Amino acid sequence: VVDSSLGQATGFERAVEAYAKDCVKSSSCPLGTNLDAGLSKISAFLSQLDATPMKTSTGRPLTEGLAFYGIAVTLYDRTTWHYLTQGLEQAFKGDGTTLLLLSDAYFERKPDGSYSGNLGQVIYAINCLDASQRLTQSQTEALIPRFEKVSPVFGRALAWGAIGCTDWPIKPTHPQIKISADGAPPIVVIGTTRDPATPYEWAQSLAKQLSSGVLLTRVGDGHTAYGSGNDCITKAVDDYYVNDTVPKDGKVCT
Repeated sequence: VVDSSLGQATGFERAVEAYAKDCVKSSSCPLGTNLDAGLSKISAFLSQLDATPMKTSTGRPLTEGLAFYGIAVTLYDRTTWHYLTQGLEQAFKGDGTTLLLLSDAYFERKPDGSYSGNLGQVIYAINCLDASQRLTQSQTEALIPRFEKVSPVFGRALAWGAIGCTDWPIKPTHPQIKISADGAPPIVVIGTTRDPATPYEWAQSLAKQLSSGVLLTRVGDGHTAYGSGNDCITKAVDDYYVNDTVPKDGKVCT
């Protein structure tokens, strides 16, 4: 649980830094013109929400947790960065409506309060079957400085995510173990260098762990690679499935 959460903290921090680097190039960026100051502004904003949630036009307050997801969802795809800019610009003026709507989009929450899916719940049913750790509140609190070192912006929020399996009623019978898949044909593992949710290091580790692992790298932003519009990735994957052509291990698509 801890290592997985730390991995995501690394990925999301890298992604928000990429967004901020792009944003501060513009004179209209709500973060200003300095990268470090801009990231600190987001951190301070989230901490402020922890103490005092922000009003929205919906009547529902924007909490720190909701703001985290409102920011995070835009980091999954570079084409949605402009929504984050709009949300932060509005929020820094005291209105959390857009960030709340973005958070609702993450969890598929509809205007009537119902949900189109249950991804916010089912993720624990899956993850907790892989995790043997069951952290206490005090153990989780003690981890926060470690997480904040990895991710000054999202560290505290993601540290608390490590406690998600503590009260899960079903104990894992087969905790996650290393799998080498000896004897398998080539297995292509694809990683995106600035993927927030499944950081690139995970792809590198999996490809190395598999006896027949082949690492295919997309240099870019956002979550996942195939379907991202990268022609090099599309061709490599299509050739693998359609023509049984295995890409060269270590191939990099820019």
